[in-house]
Amino acid sequence: MSSIEREVESALINAVSATNIPYFYTSEREGARLLPNLTAQAKIANELLVPFSGVFGLSATLTYTSRADSVSRAGFDHEFQTIVQELYREPNLASYMTSNSSLKVFKASIGSETGSIVANNRTWQKDIVLNIQATMNSIPTNGLSLWLKADAGVTLSGSNVTAWADQSGNGKNMTSESGFEPIFIASELNSKPVIDFNLNKYLTTSFTETNISQQSVFIVFKFVSTNLTAYARPFSQSNIDEKDYTTPNNILPLLRRDGTNDMWCYSSVNEWLASIPVLDNAWYISTTISNGTNGSFSLNANNTQTYAATLNANITNMRVGGSIFVDGLPADQFNSKLAEVIIYNRTITNTERQQVESYLNTKYAIY
Repeated sequence: MSSIEREVESALINAVSATNIPYFYTSEREGARLLPNLTAQAKIANELLVPFSGVFGLSATLTYTSRADSVSRAGFDHEFQTIVQELYREPNLASYMTSNSSLKVFKASIGSETGSIVANNRTWQKDIVLNIQATMNSIPTNGLSLWLKADAGVTLSGSNVTAWADQSGNGKNMTSESGFEPIFIASELNSKPVIDFNLNKYLTTSFTETNISQQSVFIVFKFVSTNLTAYARPFSQSNIDEKDYTTPNNILPLLRRDGTNDMWCYSSVNEWLASIPVLDNAWYISTTISNGTNGSFSLNANNTQTYAATLNANITNMRVGGSIFVDGLPADQFNSKLAEVIIYNRTITNTERQQVESYLNTKYAIY
């Protein structure tokens, strides 16, 4: 999945693909193309509504260019008009772009048309400038390592969750142990389902990842109570004692809540680097991004904390919820609820981060 700008460009090119122009290109931010051609270029102008709404205003331009010695001016104008006509779709361009991309387009209208003669390469050229308002319906897939969401892939026995299928395509499916199944709640967060991990409830998977040096992690979660025996973290490794320093136990997604009201970003064994206050019974979207030596941690796309620490983790038998062991005793019980988890095995770009946060907040309406 590409950025919101690239998605707008692709959707506009697709919208006029029925014309007879032999070559279609998106801009790719590159140099001159073979002619004749049609290029699209979009640029985010501003974020609409309120900060962190995830709805962006974009200026997009379709440019049609043709060599003056290979087509008459009348022929050039005719082809240009066929492009314009294709943009007046039924029921409208915004609906078409929404149906044929990963965008939710609220507005798509032609703002202006301009024409010019480019003397240095003897071409005719005309632009169509469009005003777009859009957000993302989905997320980037490059480097997607794990994707759990409560509205897909959940297997139930009554209201007990017996399995939670990975939507990334990597097969990192979670399963339960009898007596420790979390509870499925069909409608809680913006009328969407969530999964309740009440203290010792958990799911596990047997996959192994070694030498993890980069990661980007997004979690939609709510802490139900601070009344914990020790700490709370969304993820851990099964049957690993945190005090066993000989065992690699850098646990994705590098987050842990202490016994009061702070959510901590965790880099390696017992290295607590940044914290942000959290409230009971409040939903959050957490974002943790690490390039291996530096990282950032934020909640609800705000109050970003940065840190410097080396990430080199091995993950075996990942557990969602439940507890790890400290000095041989159960700890870090997760009295919380989860709606969605998205993990990448790379450092995503700032535009991609906005895309994922926009997708999650558009879906769950948290902030």
